[in-house]
Amino acid sequence: MRRRIISLTVLAALVATALFALPLGIAVMQYYRDDTKAELERAADIVALAVSHELNAGLAPVLPRPDDDDAQVGVYTAGGQRLAGYGPAVAGTAERLAASATVDVAVEQEGEEVVLAVPVLSGSRVTGVIRAARPMSELRLRVLLTWLGMAGLAIAAIGVR
Repeated sequence: MRRRIISLTVLAALVATALFALPLGIAVMQYYRDDTKAELERAADIVALAVSHELNAGLAPVLPRPDDDDAQVGVYTAGGQRLAGYGPAVAGTAERLAASATVDVAVEQEGEEVVLAVPVLSGSRVTGVIRAARPMSELRLRVLLTWLGMAGLAIAAIGVR
């Protein structure tokens, strides 16, 4: 009888943990996506402020070193050619969307990168696009490590008698 009570108690704890863990796991994934977007936007904005004068004047932009060393930042013309920094030679989906000036910020997954692009405007004219990117593997690793930590805590909580 005692074994049955313990088994039912452990089963109830497993079910309760799973019911809480699923929405929490999804929330963790969304949190890290939003955090990555905010970090990329910050890096892109720093560069946009630094190079807007050069782009508006038609000069070659000089990229400042962003605070976020992990973000790879590049500067593109409104037509989609890379002028400086990192990224493909020709603009991708996010860069083209930002160049259309219909959005303030474009976020896309391009290949194995999370890409954020912001337009650089002079009045209503787009003079360039700033692209900031990070590997998807970094985002996946952060999520996975958090999920493993959550699983470890759940196992420890269930294992305590």
